[in-house]
Amino acid sequence: MSILGYLLRRALVALTTLVVVSVVCFLLVNAARGDPALIALEQSGETPTPDLLAEYRWQLGLNSPLPVQYVRWIERVVHGDLGRSILQRRPVATILGERVWPTLQLGLATLAVSTLAGVVLGVVVAFSRAPFVDVAIRSAVVVAAAFPSFLVAIGLIMLIGERLRLVPVAGYGSPQHLILPVLALSIVPAASTLRLTRSAVRSVLAEDFVRTARSKGLAEWTIAVRHVLPSAAAPLIASVGVRFGQILAGTVVIETIFAWPGMATAVITAISGRDVPVIAGYVLITGTLVIVANFLTDLVTRLVDPRVAAGAR
Repeated sequence: MSILGYLLRRALVALTTLVVVSVVCFLLVNAARGDPALIALEQSGETPTPDLLAEYRWQLGLNSPLPVQYVRWIERVVHGDLGRSILQRRPVATILGERVWPTLQLGLATLAVSTLAGVVLGVVVAFSRAPFVDVAIRSAVVVAAAFPSFLVAIGLIMLIGERLRLVPVAGYGSPQHLILPVLALSIVPAASTLRLTRSAVRSVLAEDFVRTARSKGLAEWTIAVRHVLPSAAAPLIASVGVRFGQILAGTVVIETIFAWPGMATAVITAISGRDVPVIAGYVLITGTLVIVANFLTDLVTRLVDPRVAAGAR
């Protein structure tokens, strides 16, 4: 399969996935209990009379069937309009647009740290000839990954932030504010990367060219960097998109704990008030980010290992 054909195939899969995810999430949001018009009127301090409720539902398009509401929403999205917040009466694009970059900062920093830590530890474990090193590192990572991210975050705040006072425990604006939330988010994806790296590297170590490199007297780290990692790179790169999605999902809790001004605060408020346009906009943005990340990792994996295209047929 040519690279153009592979790209078109993956683009079609990505577009289909985005449509399916948006439809499912839109239906789930609208199936939730409560009346968005009633909630909005109560929170604005107005008396929700039947006439006012009927008028407000008509203005919001809530009287239309769900398929019609979904199609109208898609039409607005295509023109760059994510609708207006029911609760805040502001454009959803403005509400979430102000918060996308902080969320991306946190997500990309976590992706970089967790990938680097997982790959390095995975290579160490794979190359180690001492069984206790393998067992010790893997056991420590599994135990750490077993704790929920919010519990890890609280522990980091108490130890590093409050007792040692090394970094700020909340806020946004400097690289120091990234340290604790990134650490709290990195443990689980780092553990996943470690296991994948260990498996991929050990399978490559059994190849003849690695034995040839060792017979030439090359140092272990030279063999790892020049020979093993390039051969094991395809599955590691392919996992980046999945881990990025997991990280974005975890930012909702972590942003709240560390008072990080990302999209989490907006979406939590929207969920509690059934602010459908904000929730739908959040789903669209995060879904698009994850799908784009997966598409890019598919492209890079195809460039690194052309055999991937053959397996995609």
